[in-house]
Amino acid sequence: MSSLKSNQTGFTITELVMVTVVAGILVTAIVGFFNGNINQYFKLQADGLAYSEITQNSQRLARVVRGLKYIEVAEPDKIVGYSYFAPSEQYTSKITYELINANTRMQATVIPMTADYPLGSLQTTNTRQVNVINNFYKKTGVNTFEYLDASGNTMPFPIDSNNINSIKSVRIKLNVKSYGSASDSVISNELVVNLRNRKTNL
Repeated sequence: MSSLKSNQTGFTITELVMVTVVAGILVTAIVGFFNGNINQYFKLQADGLAYSEITQNSQRLARVVRGLKYIEVAEPDKIVGYSYFAPSEQYTSKITYELINANTRMQATVIPMTADYPLGSLQTTNTRQVNVINNFYKKTGVNTFEYLDASGNTMPFPIDSNNINSIKSVRIKLNVKSYGSASDSVISNELVVNLRNRKTNL
């Protein structure tokens, strides 16, 4: 009768340490890979949303500015005038576009009128504020609004009642930071809007 002998040898401490180290490296690499991809995914998603927001709102802003019947205030980061804020509105409104919250947001203040400018009266009790661009990024030395004369030249500031009727076009520069306040990713949109309805004999 024969007996079977099995030789069983365990792992040495050195082998266990090596296995643990290799496993740790692999886990770290896998976690880093997935974290990097997830962060990149969210960044791309945020960039896409910011681009969509700035594109859509810049077109709406351009439509309102294009239809201005009269410009009351023309400043680097603020414009006030009379136009239709939405296609469905029956009469013009007094509309103010400006930067608020330390230049981190663009807002429109809309005061409806009882009739088209200049005949209507302001209905101040129906004033409303509308967010235009959240997370606005104000670039140093860059004006949000620039005003052009009939020759296409940029008019110097200040623009007052003596030369405000010389405005024929408005250059609009919009910027947003899309992925965190510390991000270097800035999405920009610039367009020039020609005025078509402005009245200069008032």
